Amino acid sequence: MQTRLRRFAFVIYLIMACSMAGIAQSRKVTGTVKDTEGLEVIGATVTVPGTKAAAITDVDGKYTIDVPSGGKKIKVTYVGSKDAVIDIGNRDVIDVVMTESDQSLDEVVAIGYAKVRKADLTGATASVSAEDLASRPVATAAEALAGKAAGVNIVSQSGAPGAEINITVRGGTSITQSTTPLYIVDGFEMENALQQIDINDIETIDIMKDASATAIYGARGANGVVIITTKNAKEGKTQVNYNTYYSWNWLGKKLDVLNTLDYVKYQYEFQTLAGNVANFASFYGGDVNDPDFYTGAYDRINQEYGNRAGIDWQDEVFGGTGSSMNHNLSISGGTEKTKYLLSYNFTGEDGILSKHGLDKNSIRLKLNHELWKGVRFDFSTSFQDTKVEGGGSMAGSLKNVIPQPPTGGARFTDQEFLSQDLSDEMMSIDSQYDIDNPLINNASISNNSHRRLWTMNAGIEFDFLKDFTWRTAGSYTWMQRRDDYWDNGDTRTAKNYGGAYGYRNNSERTTWQITNTLNWKHSFDLHHVNVLLGHEAYHRGTLKLDNEYHNFPEANFGLNNVTMADPYSWESGTSERGLVSFFGRASYDWNDRYLLTATLRTDGSSKFGKGHRWGWFPSASAAWRITEEPWMQSTKSWLSNLKLRLGFGTTGNDNIDDNMYATPYGVAYYTNGKEVISGLAPGST
Repeated sequence: MQTRLRRFAFVIYLIMACSMAGIAQSRKVTGTVKDTEGLEVIGATVTVPGTKAAAITDVDGKYTIDVPSGGKKIKVTYVGSKDAVIDIGNRDVIDVVMTESDQSLDEVVAIGYAKVRKADLTGATASVSAEDLASRPVATAAEALAGKAAGVNIVSQSGAPGAEINITVRGGTSITQSTTPLYIVDGFEMENALQQIDINDIETIDIMKDASATAIYGARGANGVVIITTKNAKEGKTQVNYNTYYSWNWLGKKLDVLNTLDYVKYQYEFQTLAGNVANFASFYGGDVNDPDFYTGAYDRINQEYGNRAGIDWQDEVFGGTGSSMNHNLSISGGTEKTKYLLSYNFTGEDGILSKHGLDKNSIRLKLNHELWKGVRFDFSTSFQDTKVEGGGSMAGSLKNVIPQPPTGGARFTDQEFLSQDLSDEMMSIDSQYDIDNPLINNASISNNSHRRLWTMNAGIEFDFLKDFTWRTAGSYTWMQRRDDYWDNGDTRTAKNYGGAYGYRNNSERTTWQITNTLNWKHSFDLHHVNVLLGHEAYHRGTLKLDNEYHNFPEANFGLNNVTMADPYSWESGTSERGLVSFFGRASYDWNDRYLLTATLRTDGSSKFGKGHRWGWFPSASAAWRITEEPWMQSTKSWLSNLKLRLGFGTTGNDNIDDNMYATPYGVAYYTNGKEVISGLAPGST
């Protein structure tokens, strides 16, 4: 994987060196961004159009940006303000004044089965555009979303490439079950979508946060709803776009730990108080029978360890340089009736820790076609192939790095400490020593994951009787995953198991979803009414086969020849879940001033026992746009939007394991004399 990334980087370097050598020079432009009242604007984005150069204004509204040779303008953007585009000329200092804009109120926001103007919202939502996501050179949309939406907490489980990312909306809503939000992509549920969908394919991300907004998703809405809309084809001549970036990363800050001298002094005091001074002497030197052993301890330690550099374990393990790259190629165009979009994305990462990386390839096709006047058909399909080296985890490396002694004392050299697992020897000296050599573990263990994901969506909608629109849409998803874990026998765990061991877990999942909606939208005078009725069916089936093998006599072939090993554990299974739903929503507004919304959904989920499978989820919300009142018109120059909202709702959380209401049965054995008989016995619930 590292070789592949280096080849990519070398090719990019040659291209840039041959065809873009003239733009290597750049100059700095600085300035301050303020609003019309003279207040500093914090967090405004400053870019050079046509380049990757970007900067963010600080707490004083100041910015500094490197303008590549050929850059002629800077562009300043900020939420709620008009974009400012300014010619650079020969200036090195450019101050910018941002003016307010009401355009954000006319932006369209996805609210579940429909879209509305942001000004007409009555529930709590947050929206992030493609431009906001593209400004960050990261591997996943989840990472790009961090810090972009209020009330959304995004935390990576580790710094490894391909690591799982925990996302919560307004905090956790369950103590014992999942707090993962529901992901909807182009109208269909998709697990872990922010890590599956490529950043370059996303048009907008709308996050529904409060119960009045998420109740339209009923039993799945308690943890919030993240609605992702992918980019659509646009009418016009065929356009070919190519975007790429390459970045490097390294450990930004080390944790403070004791140096060699202070560590040995600490060990002396600790072992003395614990009554194990003989252990200290055997490891760090000294003779406990020497009359000066105690009185001269600090002088002896200063003399022997005062100038010893010792081992910097953080540098040894995390001192490498990682890299990441992304390539995006898209082809789009079409006529008034037929539009198409084809995109390909490659994301590659090399971690700062060796044997940790990510390769992700994805391709997406979207078609939109007007069959007849008022009858529209849309189709999209995508395929993604993801390989994660290292399993998306540091495997406890940090836990094993920080407590490591910086010196081998008088018993081991630094090189022995680095190249051998001395856990047993260390535990014989101090029974509380319970850490492994992270370098040995990383070199001995291969932890790889391979995922394939294919999706296909199609929908047809038609208008009738002037104000009515019917839509029927369906989705099918196939996912296959294989996780391989191999320990060549050099780790302490493998030695306890008797030698090399490993496991291979396989799973396959299919899902389908059908959604039917009828929408009526009508306006008369100053009254605007919108009514939505819908039905939805969802099914998911999972098949898995897990096997673990121990006692490999040789480690040459790894998991590619399991006949050499002994089966240690094996498990297979299948599960299914289904959801049937009926829902409705009615919204009303008068003169864009007084807004009312009510929803009702009923879900029947197979995850619950008989008599408890159906639930009802109502909600209601109201909003008053105070700035639209006649007596507020004098504030338009400085107040663009003031809205008072009130809402309530009921949501559910069916994000639990399948068949939790049932008693599981497993294999049990009993004897009848000398005969061993197998059977089934109830397990724990």
